Amino acid sequence: MNWNYLFIISGILWAVELIPQILKTYRTKKTDDICIWFPFICSISFFLFFVGCIGIKNWVLLFSHIVPFIGNVIFLILVIYYQKKKDMKKKYYCKEKMLCQARKL
Repeated sequence: MNWNYLFIISGILWAVELIPQILKTYRTKKTDDICIWFPFICSISFFLFFVGCIGIKNWVLLFSHIVPFIGNVIFLILVIYYQKKKDMKKKYYCKEKMLCQARKL
C-alpha cells in the first residue's frame, strides 16, 4: 500500500470538515456559540505540523494539509471579525440607549 494516498485522503477530509462551519458563519454572520480558542489552537497545530513535515522532508504530507490550514485561518479570521463586530454593535446600542434615556429626563 502506498501511504501517500492515505495522507492525501486525510488532508482532503481535514479540509472538508470546516467548510460547512465556514459557510454557516459567513451566511449568519454570527459566532456566538464558537469559542475563539478552537480555531486558534487548530491553526497553531497545523503550523507546527507543517514545520514537522518540513523537518522530516515529507512533501506529500505537507502539501496535502495546506488546504485545511488555509480553511482554519479563514475560519479564525471570521470568528474574530464577527465577534468584534458584535461587540461594537453592543457598545453602540448601549450608548444609544443611554442617550435616549438622557433625553427623556
